[in-house]
Amino acid sequence: MTFTIAALGFSGFILFYALFASAIVYHLRAYVLPGWTAGRISIIIFIAVSLILFALALFYFFRIPWDVYAECPPFICVID
Repeated sequence: MTFTIAALGFSGFILFYALFASAIVYHLRAYVLPGWTAGRISIIIFIAVSLILFALALFYFFRIPWDVYAECPPFICVID
């Protein structure tokens, strides 16, 4: 149950970030000056860094020991 709630929250966060990132990319492409290559380079760098950070977040999300938290009562769990 704990993993399901955390996965829903994580998915919601990722969905919100994807919408926000697509708005950034759209506005960078729509309002860049013609012939200005820094706009394309910044979009590529932004997407690459976002994908790397998403992979790290996903990696560390799955490394959390969810079964330890499932044994604790809500809001009272102290793990040494």
